[in-house]
Amino acid sequence: MSEKSSIQSGNEYIDSLRGKNLKVFYRGERITEPVDHPVIRPSINAVARTFDLALENPKLASATSSLNGQSVNRFLHITESREDVVMQNKMQRRQTTCHHLHLH
Repeated sequence: MSEKSSIQSGNEYIDSLRGKNLKVFYRGERITEPVDHPVIRPSINAVARTFDLALENPKLASATSSLNGQSVNRFLHITESREDVVMQNKMQRRQTTCHHLHLH
């Protein structure tokens, strides 16, 4: 049985957030497009990077969903086993290292 992938790229994730009419506020002010806000965008970029990592290194950063049998981003995967915890930890370490390198 071949496993389907429902993992999108980081850019696809970012594009999926645009135009959703989300109710996001920063310091009491409504942000009409959070994707373009300079304070919010770094967090969006960090999550987008997990999608790219899942495509670049599926063994590390993707998992098979027990809900639908599809390959999903490990960052969003429901932890169900000890192996899931170990792999999430490895992915987070890799993500933190990559994020740190991109900041400097």
